[in-house]
Amino acid sequence: MATDRQEQGKGLSKPLMTQICHRLRDLGHACAYLTTNTLRVRAISLYADFGFKAYWETEKEEAAWSELREKLREIGREV
Repeated sequence: MATDRQEQGKGLSKPLMTQICHRLRDLGHACAYLTTNTLRVRAISLYADFGFKAYWETEKEEAAWSELREKLREIGREV
C-alpha cells in the first residue's frame, strides 16, 4: 500500500487500509502480514493501529525495532 507523495497527509491511508483489510477478510483470509522497514515510522504507527505487530528474526532486526519503539514513544505512540 502506498500513496503518491502529493496525496500524502490528506487522510487517505486509514480508509485505504480499512478497505484492504475488509477485502482480505471477504476473500476468506483470517490473518495477513506486510513488510516495511523501521524508517517508515508513520506507516508503522498506522499498521499498529490496525493490529499488526512487529516480527524479527535476527538480533540486528530486534535492535532496529527497539530503536523504533523509542522513536515512537517520543511522539506518544506505542507499537
